[in-house]
Amino acid sequence: MRTAEGPMEFMRACVNPLYDMTPVNSDFNRGVYATKNWLEDTQYFVRTNNDAVSVRRSKAQAENGAQLVFVKRYFGGAVRGHSDGYNIDREPGSVYIFDQARRVECLQLPTTVEGFFIRKSLLGFDSARHPPLISIHQSHPIGSVIYGLFDRIFNNLMEHDSYQKEDFTQLIACLQLAIGTDDEQGDIRRTARQALTRRIQAYIEHNVGAFDLSVTDILRTFGVSRASLYRMFEDKGGVREYISNRRLYRAVLDLTKGPILRGDISKTAELWGFSSDANFSRAVRRQLGVAPGSLVNTQVQANVDYGEASAKIIDFVAAQ
Repeated sequence: MRTAEGPMEFMRACVNPLYDMTPVNSDFNRGVYATKNWLEDTQYFVRTNNDAVSVRRSKAQAENGAQLVFVKRYFGGAVRGHSDGYNIDREPGSVYIFDQARRVECLQLPTTVEGFFIRKSLLGFDSARHPPLISIHQSHPIGSVIYGLFDRIFNNLMEHDSYQKEDFTQLIACLQLAIGTDDEQGDIRRTARQALTRRIQAYIEHNVGAFDLSVTDILRTFGVSRASLYRMFEDKGGVREYISNRRLYRAVLDLTKGPILRGDISKTAELWGFSSDANFSRAVRRQLGVAPGSLVNTQVQANVDYGEASAKIIDFVAAQ
C-alpha cells in the first residue's frame, strides 16, 4: 500500500495522467487530500478522501485512459457532471462504471471514493455500445452482491495490503452480468419510463444554457403529462429544481476555470439563467457554504514537490 497526504493541490499531481482537478473552496471542506493505493496484478486500487474539486478531462487525458474504466463507489458528498451530453451525476448508494476515454466536466463535493481501474477488455466494456457511466444501485440484487464484494476486497486491502483473488473474480463476473443485461427487463413499463427519463435528462443537458428551457417546453417536446414528468423527477425535487441545479453546477464550473475577475460573477449568473446575482449567490452558498467570489483560492502554492506523486499511476496508465 502507498499512502500520501497533503493539501488539495497535491491531488492534482496524483491524478494528472487521467484528470485535471482544481480545488474549490467550501465550508464543508476538511482541508486535506489523503489517498491510499495498491497496484495488485493488473488492477490499480484507490481510496481517497478529498475536498470539493472541479474535474475536467482533456483530450490527451482521455487518450491516456482509452483502455480503462474506473469502477467506484462514494461515501458522502455527491458529483454533478456531464459527458458527451450525458448526465453523469454520482451519489452514495451505487457502484459506478466510468469510461475513462470520455471528456468530462464535473463538480465533486467533499467525499470519500474507493474503486479500481481495470482494462475494458477484462470487463467486456465497449465504449461504442455502453454509455460513459453505468450505475448499479446497491438495492438491486446484483448490486447488493457487488457492494458486499467491494466491502470484502477493500477491508482486506486496508488491513492486509492484499485481497482474495476469488472475491475479485466474483466481483468481475457480477459486473459483467450487470452491464450485459437489462436489470429491469422484467418490468417493461418501468424500463420504458427509465429510458424516457434518460432522454429527457439528455435533452435538459443539451439545452441547459437556453433561457427558454422550461417545464412547458419539455412537456411539448416529449408529449408527457405534467404528472408523469413530476414522477420522473420526484426524487430530484421536481424538474424545475433539477434544471436549476444543473445550471448552478455549470456556473460554478465556469468560475473555477481561473481567477475570478471583476464582473465575472454577474456575467456567469446571467449566462446560466439566474434572475439576479443575489439569487445566484444564495444558490452557491446553499450548495458549498461560500460566496461565489470565494470559490477559487488565488494564492499560489509554493515549494510543493509533486515529483513522485503521480509516478505510480503514470506507470500503470503507460502499461495499458
